[in-house]
Amino acid sequence: MNTCPRIPLIEKAIHAVNSANWIEAESLLRRLLLRWPKDPRVHMVAALVARYHAAHEDALRALDCAQQYGYEPLYLLFDVRGSVFLEQGNNELALDSFQQAIRQAPSWYVPHFHRGCVLMRMEHFAEAQVALSMALGFEPRDPEVALTLAVVERILGQSAQCLRRLQDVRALHPEPFRVTREILKVATDLQEWELAEREARAMLAADSLQGEALSALLFNGNFQKQDQAQCLEQTRNLVALFAERVRQAGCPMRRDPERNPDPVVMDIGLVSGDFGRHPVGYFLQSFLPFLPRSRVRLHVFSSQVRQDTVTARIRERADFWDEIGSLSDSDAAALIAGRSLHLLFDLSGHTSCNRLGVFALRPAPVQVSWLGYFATTGLEQMDYILVDERVSPTAEQQRFVERRWFMPHTYRCFRPMEDTWPVAASPCQTLGYLTFGCFNNLSKLNDQVLRLWARILRQQPDAHLLLKARQLGSAGGRQDFLRRLDQLGLDINRVQLEGSASMAEYMQAYARVDIALDPFPYTGATVSLEGMWMGVPVLTLQGTNMLERSGVQLLGCLGMEDWIAKDQDDYVQRAVSWTTRMDVLGQVRAGLRQRLADSVLFRGDSFAADWEVACRGMWQDYCLRSNES
Repeated sequence: MNTCPRIPLIEKAIHAVNSANWIEAESLLRRLLLRWPKDPRVHMVAALVARYHAAHEDALRALDCAQQYGYEPLYLLFDVRGSVFLEQGNNELALDSFQQAIRQAPSWYVPHFHRGCVLMRMEHFAEAQVALSMALGFEPRDPEVALTLAVVERILGQSAQCLRRLQDVRALHPEPFRVTREILKVATDLQEWELAEREARAMLAADSLQGEALSALLFNGNFQKQDQAQCLEQTRNLVALFAERVRQAGCPMRRDPERNPDPVVMDIGLVSGDFGRHPVGYFLQSFLPFLPRSRVRLHVFSSQVRQDTVTARIRERADFWDEIGSLSDSDAAALIAGRSLHLLFDLSGHTSCNRLGVFALRPAPVQVSWLGYFATTGLEQMDYILVDERVSPTAEQQRFVERRWFMPHTYRCFRPMEDTWPVAASPCQTLGYLTFGCFNNLSKLNDQVLRLWARILRQQPDAHLLLKARQLGSAGGRQDFLRRLDQLGLDINRVQLEGSASMAEYMQAYARVDIALDPFPYTGATVSLEGMWMGVPVLTLQGTNMLERSGVQLLGCLGMEDWIAKDQDDYVQRAVSWTTRMDVLGQVRAGLRQRLADSVLFRGDSFAADWEVACRGMWQDYCLRSNES
């Protein structure tokens, strides 16, 4: 019979931890530390409690004590230590700890799974797939491991395999909506639009508060040509239902600033999950440093934790930074409403990690859509959308719920690349034929786009086409896409397919492209700018709405209107015309980087001034309207 009183007390503490009863666990822990300060199990409990409170250094010290006093089993200690390092963002130490756990217990699946998660964070996806496959091999019934492996398969371009795994795991997963979200993503990759719509509508039917399903349904529509009036009506109706459900919880009490039309300092908020290595982050870092702190106080609300060099630059300019990813819409709105903001910008629209539910609660008097999305949000509580005349012609107002506010020169700005990869000579000058290319996401390449490119290759029997995309990262993904190209009439012997690569490899791949072909209706933005920085001009098709006119906006800012085709026949004609003008194409290439650097697209200082004027103008418009009412 066990008479030691510490045993049941420790067991109670461990049970409290396993049950997430942290109040009881802390109460028991204080008693245990006073009476048995050298018991390794007590220090393990202390580590787990500290980890729950994100007191990572305290957790690591407690784990050191547990190891010093002989904690067993060691593999569990190493796994917990690795998890603490992972939460700290210390990937290398996390990997080392998980590897130690694996050495102690090679067939225990948990450290293999955690190691795969670290490798995912480090973007070592092939290695992550190996680790996660081992974890699933040791424990094939764990739905979280299967779901995580499916995510990696999608990133590596193994879309068909990913979809099969997701469909198998959904019935087993305790949170089936999480699985459905991933199905929506892979359906987009596969251009299975009917599947994507069916899954999204099923999610919305089950719960109209599923903002991700709503956004997926509306976002995926951008890849297909739609009737604009019908599209706006559907967007408005679906978003209104979602907003009504969100607002049933009650809107927060707002502390509005004084309605002074010309405040000395404006408080401006930015909401996004993309404050990092993402097109939104790239655009922001180009001008934020030029915003004067004496006139603009910047509040950043991040809906996704990111830690990279772009994040660091944005943080440098932010006066306040809040992580809201774990907050509910109502809690996030309450936080924002207490800041007395003049303007609040949504930088996501219906893209991933958006917080449109927060905007539905109107935590700021003036709310603006900008930068991360190329269409209306459909949200009545969104007052303005920031545009320019090139991307949104005057007659386009009927496509928006929001009022348009026009920037004078450009509605977005970029910054020169840090690495100075040289601009290579046009490959056609040595090969004797043109190489067209497109490095956009494969989901933008619909059948109409590919048939048009087939026409270009037929009219230029020696021309080649290079496509580079994440979805082409696996042999199976490339083979599936080649079959599709063959069915659509492209000569696959003149098509080269490549998966994603490091930034250096990606940028240097432009040395093998003479002309970039812009897809439609979802045209390129950052990809087009990166290509032009490497000297590759982009041929785009003139569209009728904001989504279709990204290339028009970029080329218009550069004075390169001759690269804008008025229709599909003109697109083909302009592409093939360069066969007899390869010397001129070489001159365009040689001067394109400097042309970009000298353009309004790369003038962060003047853009910052224009942006501040626009913000003050929208605030003044609000004050005027409020006084009139």
